[in-house]
Amino acid sequence: MPACTLLWCDSLHDAQLLRRFWLMAFDSGLPPVHWIVRVDPRGEKSLRWEAGAAAAAAAAVDDVGRHRCKHVNLVEKSNVKGEIEFLFAPFSVFTVVSINVPPKPTASNPIVIVLQASTDNRDEPDNLPVSPWN
Repeated sequence: MPACTLLWCDSLHDAQLLRRFWLMAFDSGLPPVHWIVRVDPRGEKSLRWEAGAAAAAAAAVDDVGRHRCKHVNLVEKSNVKGEIEFLFAPFSVFTVVSINVPPKPTASNPIVIVLQASTDNRDEPDNLPVSPWN
């Protein structure tokens, strides 16, 4: 069942930085969690928001753009050096695909939760439950 988040939800793609966050969680007594957020792969080849007449013409035939996630942004400026993250808007809709909880989660063997991001929050019902991780 899909659920929405109340807060901004960010995701990283730098494995070394992820391991640092898992270690910080573990050292603080919290279970480290590796969140994997999937988006529709058909959106990868979408129009890259180029300006001009050529882009407008390409948009007219771009059938893939409708598969691009509408409520996520790439953020390249951060308080953490080298961090580049994808930031999902509040009330973004995710569906849990899988959860793997090791017997003893550690920084090198975290809990793994795989989520599927909705392509467009506007296509989702307004009465979804709030996710338990908020």
